[in-house]
Amino acid sequence: MPDEKNKLAQLANREGFDRLYFRWLEARAISSKPDVDDSDEAMDAVDEAGRQLLATPVFFDWMIWKWEVLDDYLPVVDDLAGEDVSAYLMALGCIKADLMRLGIAGEE
Repeated sequence: MPDEKNKLAQLANREGFDRLYFRWLEARAISSKPDVDDSDEAMDAVDEAGRQLLATPVFFDWMIWKWEVLDDYLPVVDDLAGEDVSAYLMALGCIKADLMRLGIAGEE
């Protein structure tokens, strides 16, 4: 039975992770609609969904596509000159933690 409980826990974790990914994609899609202005509310929804996705640990190596969130942040880095870049640092830290958890990052 321990294997069955482990499989059920992994399935629940995967479903939760998939929901977070869907929420992030949905927020991006809504904020990209031509009839939606660049409101703070739409962008805040994208940022919040991205933070939640990044903060959720991966447990399968194929889930490391959280890089998409970082890729979404990067086009505006040049526009930040001297501003707070904590979202980018958090994204990098979360992705590094996932790589280390999966044994992909190598030795420190």
